[in-house]
Amino acid sequence: MALNDLARQLLDLLHSRVPPAEIPVRLSSTAQAVVSRKDTWQRCQFVVAEGEWRGTGPIPASALRVLLEEALIQQDGPVPVSPQDIAATVDHDRAVLFVLVPEPAEGHPEPALDHVALQQRIAAVLTRWLGPTGSVSIGVSSPVGAPEHARRALDTARTALRIAQDHPDRVAVRGPDDLTSHILTLLPLIPAETRRAFSSRLLGPLRDHDSRHRTDLLPTLEKFLECDASWTTCAAQLRLHVNSLRHRIARIEQITGRDLARLETRLDFLAALKAG
Repeated sequence: MALNDLARQLLDLLHSRVPPAEIPVRLSSTAQAVVSRKDTWQRCQFVVAEGEWRGTGPIPASALRVLLEEALIQQDGPVPVSPQDIAATVDHDRAVLFVLVPEPAEGHPEPALDHVALQQRIAAVLTRWLGPTGSVSIGVSSPVGAPEHARRALDTARTALRIAQDHPDRVAVRGPDDLTSHILTLLPLIPAETRRAFSSRLLGPLRDHDSRHRTDLLPTLEKFLECDASWTTCAAQLRLHVNSLRHRIARIEQITGRDLARLETRLDFLAALKAG
């Protein structure tokens, strides 16, 4: 139970205005952290789920939480998950789970929950329980290695959940890659003139600035989005110091009037780049 109490504490902190750097400090001071021995930030993925009985209302989030905990536990998968690796809570009609995943090893792919394999596993577990009238939608984030990325990852999981809810499958799991594919699917449905106008409105000021001042703000933005807004990964690929990257991103935000910490902003810019 201590881990689930810790999940509640973490979700409350993410909903608050507490600075990201303070989140692990606040968590480590709780009795639950002492009991569970989770006193530092641990690399994890967020899983957000919501379900409904067709025509009769939502499936209780507390029931979903328990079912997902059981479905996620696996010792033989590419990312083994034990009961001690899952902290779970509820947020209104949604179950929210924080699943610990290993640190990446040099020269190996980043270990993470595979949402495609997760869909197959969870569907096999839940379909029988759901019966003919139930459905469950699940959103999964990228791995979160530092607290400053936690709110963004939770936002990603929630957006992936909304995409999953549009899918006809009775058990649908979607992850970060689906956000891009969702945009690419919708773009051809928008008239070419509208796409070009949208791209010009968002990216025109950056193109003009780069042209006048011989800067690289637009390529920086493209690489930042390609790296899923990871400061360290993007800085390494651009061969910049992280502080230099932060200065460039701040300049992009100033010129465009958009906040790149918001998932909606990043998706808008991604759509504009694809549309242009």
